Amino acid sequence: MCYLRDLRQRRGFTLIELLVVIAIIAILAAILFPVFARARENARKTNCLSNLKQLGTACLAYAQDYDECFPRYFRIEIAGYNDGISSGGISTLSALLPYVKNTGVFSCPSVKPTPTYAFSGTSVTQTTSYGFNWHVILQDWRYNTLTADVDHARVCLMTEFRNTYHTVYFPRIKDANNLGSFKHADGQNVLFMDGHAKWEAKNSMLSDYDDCGYRTK
Repeated sequence: MCYLRDLRQRRGFTLIELLVVIAIIAILAAILFPVFARARENARKTNCLSNLKQLGTACLAYAQDYDECFPRYFRIEIAGYNDGISSGGISTLSALLPYVKNTGVFSCPSVKPTPTYAFSGTSVTQTTSYGFNWHVILQDWRYNTLTADVDHARVCLMTEFRNTYHTVYFPRIKDANNLGSFKHADGQNVLFMDGHAKWEAKNSMLSDYDDCGYRTK
């Protein structure tokens, strides 16, 4: 009899108690999921910044081997647009391959695998998340060397682009076309001509198509 009485006294959750537990779990999930998402994105942003730093080291090593010049821009028609990044099987970014340990540094971990352009040629088949500053890599442009008369610490060399042929600077100008991708918390990682890389906020980044002399704010 005592055993049966104990069984009667033991009962499961009531409906109200169950709803309270579900509500608490939902509240905790609403609080914690954004925290986890931010932590994951911060890790990706750090990884992306590391990629650009490695590419900066590769660019400087390339410049030492090629008369202080950065990799040049190659022009070819790609999918009906004549400002692609590759020509003759050799792309601008693939010129850095001898100076990097793996091709993973060309991809931002926050980017879905849908590229702006892909490398061409036999040396590498890889999509890229990053692009060069147009004015730095043009073959006949005056800013494509380490000896260019600009503030190397304030001029963009590479960054994350929506399209790899777009130029990005950081001036106080009205022309805001061709801005970068701003994948990381309303900003993006930027590699500068002196080889250092850092995150820049969206409101400090404007683009201009005419002059490499524009600087950060």
